[in-house]
Amino acid sequence: MQLLLTTSSIQKILGILSEEVQINYFIFKREGKFLFLSNTKI
Repeated sequence: MQLLLTTSSIQKILGILSEEVQINYFIFKREGKFLFLSNTKI
């Protein structure tokens, strides 16, 4: 089985996540880093 991380799958995942995580995701896209992974909960 091959698991591919595509934009469509990311959008589906974000649809399940909370708004706080989505905000951190946009920050991640802007910063270009994985800081949002460690800041999903404040």
